[in-house]
Amino acid sequence: AWLSFLFPARKMPVVSRAEIEERMRVVLEILSEIKGATVLDSLDLFCPNGQCVMFDENGDSLYRDANHLSLAGGEYRVQKQLAKYLKFPAAE
Repeated sequence: AWLSFLFPARKMPVVSRAEIEERMRVVLEILSEIKGATVLDSLDLFCPNGQCVMFDENGDSLYRDANHLSLAGGEYRVQKQLAKYLKFPAAE
């Protein structure tokens, strides 16, 4: 939230999906050759409409550096993409 005053939601910095795909190309090629490996692609989640968002709607950074999700980014991914694959113990 601390960046929200610098980057109002409508003017958040973005990176193109094509740039991210090129950056990930070699890694994805290697992973595709590993038998039994499952890749959970999150580009549709983080890069809707060809643009990758860097901050969430509260202004929190989704990344801690150019290639790694921040805690907020990890939580966002779990909530939006991975929760359906994870089994959490029932709340007591």
